[in-house]
Amino acid sequence: MAGAVRPLTTPARLLIADDHALFRSGLARLLAQDLLVEVVGEAVDGVDAVEKAALITDENPDIKVLMLTTFEAWSDVLRALRAGASGYILKDARPDLIVLSIVAVRSGARVLASTATRHVLDMIDVESCGSAGNLTPRESEVLKLMSAGFANSRIASELNISGKTVRNHVSHLYAKLQVYDRSQAILYALRKGLAEL
Repeated sequence: MAGAVRPLTTPARLLIADDHALFRSGLARLLAQDLLVEVVGEAVDGVDAVEKAALITDENPDIKVLMLTTFEAWSDVLRALRAGASGYILKDARPDLIVLSIVAVRSGARVLASTATRHVLDMIDVESCGSAGNLTPRESEVLKLMSAGFANSRIASELNISGKTVRNHVSHLYAKLQVYDRSQAILYALRKGLAEL
């Protein structure tokens, strides 16, 4: 888990999506017992989740996605991270860790199951990427803050530079690393030891 976590003043509202009815309803009942979260709906698959989440998006455009997965679905996990998911945890995680992960994601942090991160990182062909040796010291700082889960506005504040300058640094490091999005850059940094979770 990375990044600064802001305290919650209201429960995190959840839409649970899973094609296994028993798991979905069991998770909903389990989470409903915790005051930090409020289960507002269930979806039977991704399409159903998108349709139901469209209603929620009207009220909250900053919806976050946290995946619960098993070891058999690493390619799906990687695709989800590349598509903008805030992270993933394992389905066999303790209930309190699931709640903490939900709270962290809602607060803007990225969550990756520590015991499973290696499997996702192993799927990335780092050798096909560019070299981090070409990064300037400032680009390296930006990459480390990105890996800590900071948004561009927070990076700008931390480094005392403008948001436009941060966007320029991000574009340059994408080009130098030969990656196409934030998740790929972060995973590259983690794999190469340039950042830590």
